[in-house]
Amino acid sequence: MNGYELYLIDKLKEIIFIMSTDLTVTFVNSATCKLIGKPSEELIDLPAWELPMWDYNIEIQNELMFTLGHVFSSEEPRRIEIKARNATNEMMELDMFIQPLLSDDVVTGLMATCYNITDLVQTKGFLTKKERQIDAFFENSTQGYFFQTLPEAAIMPDIIGQKFVNQVYEAQRLESINRQVFEYLGIDAGEQLNNLDLMNRLGLTDDDRISIWIEMMSSGVASRQSELTNLTTGDKVILDLKFVAMIYDNNKFEGNFCIVSNITQQYIYERELSFLANKDPLTGLNNRRSFYRLAEQAILYQQDIYSIAMMDIDNFKSINDNHGHDVGDIAIRSAADKIDGLVGETGITGRYGGEEFIVMLPMTAVEARDIIEDIRKDLENTHVSYGSGSLTMTISSGLHEFSYNTQDDFNQAITYADKALLEAKKTGKNKSIIYKDELHGLKAIDKLTGVYNKNALLYKHRQFHDDLRRFDTTYGFVTVKLKAKMIRQSEILNQFVKQTAAMLNSTLREHDVIGRLDDLCFIILIKGVNRHVVKNIQSRIDNSLDKLSTKFDHLVSGETSQTAVEDWSIHFESLYEGFIDLTEDQIES
Repeated sequence: MNGYELYLIDKLKEIIFIMSTDLTVTFVNSATCKLIGKPSEELIDLPAWELPMWDYNIEIQNELMFTLGHVFSSEEPRRIEIKARNATNEMMELDMFIQPLLSDDVVTGLMATCYNITDLVQTKGFLTKKERQIDAFFENSTQGYFFQTLPEAAIMPDIIGQKFVNQVYEAQRLESINRQVFEYLGIDAGEQLNNLDLMNRLGLTDDDRISIWIEMMSSGVASRQSELTNLTTGDKVILDLKFVAMIYDNNKFEGNFCIVSNITQQYIYERELSFLANKDPLTGLNNRRSFYRLAEQAILYQQDIYSIAMMDIDNFKSINDNHGHDVGDIAIRSAADKIDGLVGETGITGRYGGEEFIVMLPMTAVEARDIIEDIRKDLENTHVSYGSGSLTMTISSGLHEFSYNTQDDFNQAITYADKALLEAKKTGKNKSIIYKDELHGLKAIDKLTGVYNKNALLYKHRQFHDDLRRFDTTYGFVTVKLKAKMIRQSEILNQFVKQTAAMLNSTLREHDVIGRLDDLCFIILIKGVNRHVVKNIQSRIDNSLDKLSTKFDHLVSGETSQTAVEDWSIHFESLYEGFIDLTEDQIES
């Protein structure tokens, strides 16, 4: 700019400063110096956001720095509302218009023009009708504004009710509207104001209007967001509407104005940020942190009984190894879609990590298992396509029901559901198991030996037998019966029983199970074996028992037998016929 132009700017009442390409101040007019209370030489070369009027608030400085950078890089003007502090420490509301200075289509700097809208925002002070509208300011604003006024001011009652609001609203007239509102709506700016149903065009219903007017008259300001379609472009537009009441002497309501801001891009940006912060990018499910937050919110305000389900894709490592990680991702997404689709709005879903998922449902574990089983069966029968091929997969689940009293209850529920999931994995996969402490927890463990007690053993044996029927997975079991020879001291016998359990444990593979059926009888369940393998395992156990008996001077001994189960039609209870008395509950467990 030349000297004459700067001279004219210096005489303007608006607060104006000019910046170079590095966003440092190169010129401030007299109005700016007066506002700050410092001479221009102390302000030149400062970064614009470090001017004294903003040094009280780092967030405002950051917002201004970001906005200036945006204008510089985009070469598009921008208007923002910003708070400032003058030389006497009074807070002011400024409407700042930032525009690029171009020379041969190259940005050579920025100019900021600030309008003091403190009185306008706070609706204070007595201004003339023409001054309140500030026609020139509104028409050149990048935001939308419109005024609705009364022919005669209405005295506000002590209680703002629907009847008064309706009377006021019916008497109000749309007095002025700037071009930006027309552009947001996509309608002809020449449309007659009397024929314009603006509230309807803004996407507000009669109920919206009543609640807005009651809030605006009671507190001075009411804000709403509205989603509508631009009638010219057909684009979806998100508008922020700030209705401000004009209440003056003796509590008289003269009307209101509304500031209309297009926040579509901000809305999209915030949704993207929210997605990145709360959602798993691969599946779109809640990430673990978001799941915890939503679940904790739900259990604080809803019912008492909930169920947690931990779910894991079976044999996922082989999918990655045989088909590649890209196909593994497809499998994870497919499982997530099934889970989210069948749980829907009933519960809360999340990706817990890797190929593991978590679900919380407001119901008992038995009811929740019906939904989880639907997911399992649906996934089992789904062919997942990838490129020129397809694959099938299964999923295992563990569930636990809990009543929320403390944070520990929620965390413990996840732990127990995870234990049930581990049980499902260890006992055949592609199944859903409800956690029971007497079957999966400490109550399932024999206190003397540390192996499974009778009830837990029979439960796991039943699962082995079911897997033979469902998956044709054969199994075998070895029975170990101990005998005491003239031992009268229970301590010695207990020591022998404990050492026998430890010895048997050392022979187990990862998915084998050992349990204590009675005081002197153990059973070892072995998955996926034939008669020959079971017989070899029995032989190794016999040798170890002989060594242990010798250690105890042959005061005790052990007898073993083995059975290979390859026919699923064999009744489970017949395997124990003549061996031990089973109650009906134990058979069904």
